Amino acid sequence: AAVQADGRIVVAGYGEDPAGTSPYLVLARYRPDGALDPTFGDGGVVTTTLADDPRSMARANDVAVARDGSIVAVGYVAVPETNDWAVARFRADGSPDLGFGDAGLARVSLGDGTFEEASAVTLAPGGGIALVGYHEASWNLARLRADGMLDPRFGDGGTVRSIAFGDPGDIVADAHGNLVVTGRTAPTGSYDATVMRFRRDGRPDRRFGTDGVVTTDLAGGTEDAAAVALQPDGAIVIAGSSDPDPPDPETWTDVLVARYHR
Repeated sequence: AAVQADGRIVVAGYGEDPAGTSPYLVLARYRPDGALDPTFGDGGVVTTTLADDPRSMARANDVAVARDGSIVAVGYVAVPETNDWAVARFRADGSPDLGFGDAGLARVSLGDGTFEEASAVTLAPGGGIALVGYHEASWNLARLRADGMLDPRFGDGGTVRSIAFGDPGDIVADAHGNLVVTGRTAPTGSYDATVMRFRRDGRPDRRFGTDGVVTTDLAGGTEDAAAVALQPDGAIVIAGSSDPDPPDPETWTDVLVARYHR
């Protein structure tokens, strides 16, 4: 979900009809009182498969709203034998932004024949779009220009690949374009909550943690940093879950919230 400056709420995800067709991307916008916004899409809802192929599949995992009201949703788009990160931009009324990518859709492919999915998006200063996602059991980053093309000033031709093994969760950009990404990695055999910071050009920020990485293991089990936010003073707040090892049958999974110095 993302909240617009006027209080309207945009949510993104996926849907399937009762016939069990392939998943399709769904956007919905609500007024501040919780009613669907009739000025958006069809009665407040937009659905799309992001491709002309009837066998295509699409879903959104995250959404962001720009200052001009445009909406960016990220996830994946798949047709037989091809599965790419999907970055779709919509105008404020829910119609595709035809000036972005290919008729409103930009694809990011990190390899052939493998499952690829963008987990989260953040809008960087200057109109850039930064993503964290999944490819071959690893975290990967990408940054697009405002027109939907990969930004060659970032990483290797616009991507930073295989930065950690595990599951990426969220991403946020600070006022300078530096990126903080969170999720879970397995440095010691079990998953730990992980926070990484990168400079705006895609290089790790070596001043943060150990060579740009901080891992948190609370109970010897599994910790996951599913979401991240920056406070005004630059402190980093994560939210996720914690499972002790051995499992506690009384509590099982706990909510995890942690804050880190900048």
